[in-house]
Amino acid sequence: MTIQIPQVRGDLSFYPSVLERGLRSERALTLAMAEMYIQGVSTRKETYVLEKLCGLEVTSSQVSRATKLLDEELEKWRQRPIKRYILPS
Repeated sequence: MTIQIPQVRGDLSFYPSVLERGLRSERALTLAMAEMYIQGVSTRKETYVLEKLCGLEVTSSQVSRATKLLDEELEKWRQRPIKRYILPS
């Protein structure tokens, strides 16, 4: 889908916040990679799927580096302190 963004003259700038300048596609790609990783898909198969999704050539070492980063984020989440909550009576 192509979206035309109006141009503004002068020192003003305009960009619809809903589009997030490419962040949605990056998030979707990261979530797709994470889901494949969680499901136990091999890096070779992930590479194939990502090439079909993005239209870009992705190497298995790039996928491995990305999954390593996902592992690090997951470990930070696992080790986070859990606060004790007291429910109001």
